[in-house]
Amino acid sequence: MGAVLNSTSLTWTKKSFHNKIGSSCSEDGWTLLPNGDMLSVSTSNGGQPVAEVYNFATDSWSVSGSTVNMLPADFEMGPELLKPDGVFIALGSSGNVALYNTVTNQWSAGNPMPLIDGKRCHSTDAPAAVLPNGNV
Repeated sequence: MGAVLNSTSLTWTKKSFHNKIGSSCSEDGWTLLPNGDMLSVSTSNGGQPVAEVYNFATDSWSVSGSTVNMLPADFEMGPELLKPDGVFIALGSSGNVALYNTVTNQWSAGNPMPLIDGKRCHSTDAPAAVLPNGNV
């Protein structure tokens, strides 16, 4: 269960957020897309690299495809951001990166996070921000 706050009336509307593949949602990030839907990379999906889109009007989820590579490690996830160019970027706690083109609705693998001192960087529960120039 959940709710959405109407920013004009400051009233809450109950939403079930039901039928999501990852039932706990405890480690999933939710990012608003340009079309008003919400994209979530699931961490509780039986080890499959799956993402889902939530439609507020229908109160329902649909699979948005495979993130191409595994992002979560030990059910942890990194930040998910929407860049000004319409590309959604998901940074995985595994060190992998996935990109979602919101125009074509297609996933692709991003460059993995860098190696520093021989160890792969990762973004377990880490913050991130889109900078004014679009860099992350």
